[in-house]
Amino acid sequence: MRLSAFEPRNPRLLSELCWFVAGLLPLAITGCGGQSHADHGAAGGSSGAGTLGGMSAVTAGSSAAGGPSGHGGAGAASGGAETGGETSASAGSTPIGGGGNALPADDRPAAPEWKPTISLGTPGWEMSQQAFCDPHQGAPRAYGVWADARGVYMAVSEDCGINAGSGGVPCGKEGLGLHFNDGNGWQVLFADSKAAAARLRGFPAGPLILLGFGPPDTQSDSVSFVSDSMLSVQPPLGLGDGASGQGIFGVDADHAYAFALHVTDSPSTTVRKYAAGSWSTLGIVPIINSHAIWADENQVVVVGTDQDIYVKSGSAAFAALPDVPAGDYWSVWGFSAQDLWFGNSVGQLVHYDGASWKVIQTSATGPISSLWGADGQVYFTAGDSFGRWNGTSVETLIASTSGLAIDDVWGRSSSEVFLAVSDPSFADYQCGRYFAVWFDGTKFHQF
Repeated sequence: MRLSAFEPRNPRLLSELCWFVAGLLPLAITGCGGQSHADHGAAGGSSGAGTLGGMSAVTAGSSAAGGPSGHGGAGAASGGAETGGETSASAGSTPIGGGGNALPADDRPAAPEWKPTISLGTPGWEMSQQAFCDPHQGAPRAYGVWADARGVYMAVSEDCGINAGSGGVPCGKEGLGLHFNDGNGWQVLFADSKAAAARLRGFPAGPLILLGFGPPDTQSDSVSFVSDSMLSVQPPLGLGDGASGQGIFGVDADHAYAFALHVTDSPSTTVRKYAAGSWSTLGIVPIINSHAIWADENQVVVVGTDQDIYVKSGSAAFAALPDVPAGDYWSVWGFSAQDLWFGNSVGQLVHYDGASWKVIQTSATGPISSLWGADGQVYFTAGDSFGRWNGTSVETLIASTSGLAIDDVWGRSSSEVFLAVSDPSFADYQCGRYFAVWFDGTKFHQF
């Protein structure tokens, strides 16, 4: 059911995180481990924690004053067999919602109605009537989207002390917020005062994944899972100094692949596999600058610069695909080994059918940074533009002249595609630059 009218609430979003990672970070403040319940203001009442798909969520209530209002809406390879010892999955677990760090107060002016250059249809998604809102302020570090049958997830991270909008933002407003919408409105899964360039992904019907979120000394190759009201920090992806986690892909509820780039000694990419609660090394490929990974039950594909595309099928070793068209590759999606899609640095879609290549020009002028597909259609983002391969041709859905940044894309079907959209002109207003938008195959909708 879609809404015929958009009625943005005025939520004062509040969520708390007890952060204790195996003794690496100090235990957060009073009330740690207590009941997840918060009073959201005299007029707003309180909201307790509810369970959504096995996750604890704090529902944001409205507040008479002081809370942010939602954005105005009306309108040579090695590694065939798994190598290396298995690593215990959890380096430390932290309960969410019983004390710790709260979302910062948003003291910016109320946001005006958002009127982007793209045409918006009826606002809202399913029964959701609440515009997405995250009050963190600073310089953008990350904004991402992921979705599965349970709903839509958004992660925002902003750092402090750097100009944002028209003025500098002091420390105290920075941090990371993870939000969830099951079709009934936005809720906060957790917030942390530590900013991180975290990439949001997940296991379908399983934990959420935050790549690049963890203890400060291993943050560049950290992985954290969010599940059953717990934040579980995983062992670092890297196998030595100079490692940087670059990508991760969840195949099913307990099966994922990730990779880390090693920039010291012998530059290469280590691919790791998560299954049955443990990590193991799947293989090492000689990609000096790896960018993305995609996998299904039978194959794993890793892409990078200099025409580097490596595929592992079944128990075979990783092997470089032959005759790859020239270019640096930034993204990958697949439907099967005979239907693989890639995005390169000059705005081209490249298709591989298992035997031959086809290069498809798009209107994008920069790297195609993310791909997602369903029902034979492939959606792509390229900085300030968004489009799709509709099965026969490329369509530009958001042009590069929109003034928007299309930060990420994920979906549940070809008629339910979710976008993480940034509008820098809103950085100095409540809820900031971040907007949640979905595409129904024909029109865009804010939610």
